[in-house]
Amino acid sequence: MSQAGARDAEVGELLAAYAATAERWHELRTDARAANPVFDENARLAARLRASEAGRAGIARLMAHPASGVRVLAAAQSLPHFTDAAIAVLAKLEAGTGLHAIAAEHALTEFRAGRLEL
Repeated sequence: MSQAGARDAEVGELLAAYAATAERWHELRTDARAANPVFDENARLAARLRASEAGRAGIARLMAHPASGVRVLAAAQSLPHFTDAAIAVLAKLEAGTGLHAIAAEHALTEFRAGRLEL
């Protein structure tokens, strides 16, 4: 396998793991004790994915996921590189109710204040 092919395969594996942890975090939204380690793992995967254009694009595609928890994570992680699309997703989520609306509001507030830490 070529070096580019190996990188593509690694990005694909990381994206699959990222999506799985985002979906799991969404499912655990009412159980903070269980959700927090899943969130931390998702953030570690996102950091690795953000290192490449393909990884960043893969995260951005998840802004269209049916689960609001996946969308909020993907949009927050996409703010630096897909700003307009990420803001639109987060604003729509923020207008809703529940924990993901609060997460969207927090991400937007921190981003606009220049304090968003990814």
